[in-house]
Amino acid sequence: MLHKLSKYIVDIATTFKSEIVLEDLSNIKHKILNKNKILNRKLSLAPLRKIQQMILYKAKWYRIPVDFKNPKNTSSLCPVCNHRVVMTAMPRATLCPNCNTLYHRDFLACLNLAKSKMGGVRVPHDRPMKWIRKGAVLPNDVSTKGILCAMMDSYAYA
Repeated sequence: MLHKLSKYIVDIATTFKSEIVLEDLSNIKHKILNKNKILNRKLSLAPLRKIQQMILYKAKWYRIPVDFKNPKNTSSLCPVCNHRVVMTAMPRATLCPNCNTLYHRDFLACLNLAKSKMGGVRVPHDRPMKWIRKGAVLPNDVSTKGILCAMMDSYAYA
């Protein structure tokens, strides 16, 4: 499944001749391991960076640049107004109290990574992508009206 997903991501980047931006998870295990021996064993076996490694080597085949950004505050700041978001009762959903926008945390992190790559430019988060069919990705499969297109989740709306 990870091979198919990484190929899918690289296919989209190839179609749009764009760069792939990922969170830098190089020291993630040192941050999550604690003094609980049983939990440490389970966490140390998890392939936390496996998908990133697969994307990296497949992107090298197609000469697509891959950039790693610091994940600090990527899922806790609103990309529209830069205010701190708050957790809601829904799982993995956050709400910006300033602009009343509801985000999924993973979608929010993607928007903030794109924003940091674009130099702080406002990310047009209200332009959804269509679902891309399995197999080849064609340029007309995705709306390209904005600078950036992002797939919207059920919690993410403007």
